[in-house]
Amino acid sequence: MNSYSGQILEIRLHTHGQIGALVECPPELLPFPGQYIQAHALEYPDEVMSVSLFPGELSSSPVEEKSFFAAAPHIPPAWQPGTLLSLRGPLGRGFRPPDSIKRLALAAIGNTPARLLPLLDASAETALFSDNHPADLPIKVEVSPLSAWPDAISWPNFLAIDCPLERLPALPGLLGLEQTSQPPCPTQILVSVPMPCGALADCGVCAVPAKRGYKLACKDGPVFDWGEIRF
Repeated sequence: MNSYSGQILEIRLHTHGQIGALVECPPELLPFPGQYIQAHALEYPDEVMSVSLFPGELSSSPVEEKSFFAAAPHIPPAWQPGTLLSLRGPLGRGFRPPDSIKRLALAAIGNTPARLLPLLDASAETALFSDNHPADLPIKVEVSPLSAWPDAISWPNFLAIDCPLERLPALPGLLGLEQTSQPPCPTQILVSVPMPCGALADCGVCAVPAKRGYKLACKDGPVFDWGEIRF
C-alpha cells in the first residue's frame, strides 16, 4: 500500500457552498474514478480521523511539473492552500465501465454529483440526473432532476450512481424499479459512507448490505455492481 506526502494546492468553492480542493499527488498514484485516497493533515496532529478524498476530476498541471487531482467535496474547513498531507492509496474498487459507451447516465442521490464527473467521456452522449447541478458542466451534458430518471431508464448503455448508504433501501423506488428489479443496463453504485480506517482495520463502520452478508466499502467497494447490493 502506497504512503506518500502531498499538499493542498488550491481550495475550490463548489455549488451550494461545498468545498473541494486541488491535491498534489504523484502521477502514477492518481486515483481512478470511484477510488479514494486516505488523507491526514500533518499540521493538525490532534485530528484523530483521516479523510477519504475522492476525485471530482483528474488533471495534471504544467506549473512546476506538479500532478494533482481535484478532490470532490467535502474538504475539512481548516485545510488551506499549502496544508501538508500524509496520503495513502489509491484505495478501493472504482468504477469499471464498459470499454465503449455511447450513452452514459450519471445519477447523484446525495448532495453533490462531483464524484461522478471523472466518468465524463467526450465520445459518449451523457445525461446527469441530480437535484444539485454544478455550474461548470460541459455544454454537451444534459442535466435533469432525479425525478426525470424513470422516463429515461431504457436510454443509457451504462449507469453510474452515487448514493449515501442510508438511502440504499429507497434507491430502486427512486429509479422507478421494483425492489427486486434492476436497471436494464450495466449499473454500478458508489456507496457514500464514512470509511475511518481506510481498509486497515476491518472496523465495520462502512459495512454495506450485500446479497450474502455484508461487504466493506473501504476495500470491497466503495463502488459495487447493482447485483451485489441487498436493498
